Amino acid sequence: MPFWKRQYKITFPDLDYTLEDTLQVEFDIQKDMTEETNKSQVSILNMTKEHRDQVSKPDTKVEIYAGYEGNGGPVCIFKGTVIQANTTYEEHDIKTQLKLSDGQVAVRDSYVSLSYPAGTPISTALKSLANNMGLALEYGDGVEFGSFPAGGYAYVGNAWQGILNLCYGSGVTASIQNNIIQLILDGGTFTKRGFVFGADSGLIGYPERINQANPYADKKTPKKERKQKQKKEKNEKKAGWKIKVLLSPTINPGDAIKVKSKVIEGWFRVESLHHRGSYIGGDWVSEMDIVEGVE
Repeated sequence: MPFWKRQYKITFPDLDYTLEDTLQVEFDIQKDMTEETNKSQVSILNMTKEHRDQVSKPDTKVEIYAGYEGNGGPVCIFKGTVIQANTTYEEHDIKTQLKLSDGQVAVRDSYVSLSYPAGTPISTALKSLANNMGLALEYGDGVEFGSFPAGGYAYVGNAWQGILNLCYGSGVTASIQNNIIQLILDGGTFTKRGFVFGADSGLIGYPERINQANPYADKKTPKKERKQKQKKEKNEKKAGWKIKVLLSPTINPGDAIKVKSKVIEGWFRVESLHHRGSYIGGDWVSEMDIVEGVE
């Protein structure tokens, strides 16, 4: 299967403007399962002044697609909005650099006031909160919510914070991946099971062992406890590895992948991702922090 000819597409939906395998583009994308929005950075050379001015406006929607010719072509690797933009002038080029955040506008601008009687499924409230944010919900393996107990449920405030609170009390991790709210069991995975990385299927070099101690003291407020819990999961829960593979844009945090190498073999959960790409020269790779224990 060919993995040599790189392809990309960068779309600005509200501007009716798309770049596709033309100008030189570089991207750096970080994804994880914490409550903070995922961030990325994309650099584009030599756009027209009109397009530079248009894409540099705050909250401009941006979609990044990347891949290989003959292997599905470019597929979505990041969706977000502009949080910072700058243009620099070099000897022969004009570089526009955009810093992006996934779900930033939805998190920032959502505010709700809602209430439900006892016996209402918690999933009903989650759907209402997600609708207020304008985002879809996806459930991972085994995710189930009960109903509100006596006294019912009332909430006024930021919709994303409301989702985090409900999930925290139900043993579920919530994160935003490509403008979709992803819900998975703490330590669990999504249902994707078709990803296999080996020497002949995208794995670069050898897995690197990760052993980290948790340096953070316990916190007592719900929000700080939740953040601390996420850090503990990353550093303490299961043995971890770092792997580098050919660019794999369809992988998201929480996915289950299989690794086959001389060092390790088996199923692992993706904790975090780092995609790096340069259309002409440079890297076109994905780095993943993965943990053992996927059944």
